[in-house]
Formats: sequence, C-alpha cells, structure tokens
Amino acid sequence: MTQQIFNDIKTLLPVLTEYNTTGRAQISIDQKLLLKQLAKDILKVPNPNIACDSCVVSYLHHLYSYHEREYPKFMEQQKSKKPKKTK
Repeated sequence: MTQQIFNDIKTLLPVLTEYNTTGRAQISIDQKLLLKQLAKDILKVPNPNIACDSCVVSYLHHLYSYHEREYPKFMEQQKSKKPKKTK
C-alpha cells in the first residue's frame, strides 16, 4: 500500500458522497480514468468498464470500503516506521 493510492482514492470520495446524498453524481473523464486504474490495481478488475454507470458506482463503493478498512492500518504502519526521537 502506498500513500499515493490513498490520495487517489480520497480524490474520488466527494463523488461517492454526492452519489450517496443525492442519488446522482458528476464524474469527470479524468476521475473515471483514475477510477479505472484504481479498479485494476486494488480491486483486481481485469478490464474495468467506466462507460457503465452501475459499474462506476460499484467501483466507487468498493474503493470507499477499501479506504475505510485499509487506511487506518496504513496510518498505523506509518506511525510505527517513524524513527523515535532520542534525548
């Protein structure tokens, strides 16, 4: 897991929040391309279909779930890697 993956997911979280709130969401082509890459890398979808609206929603939900589950673990790992200050 890298910080960049979590940064990429965080850029998509507002889209999911909008969808959860209103039942609609505007997602740009750049966001769709990022979503496609994350679906390949994290969700292991061999050929993500970003032209399919229900597929996009599914990828967003899965990435949100991944973020909620894995980000705290990642942050804990980062804390343990930081060198301790010596007196």
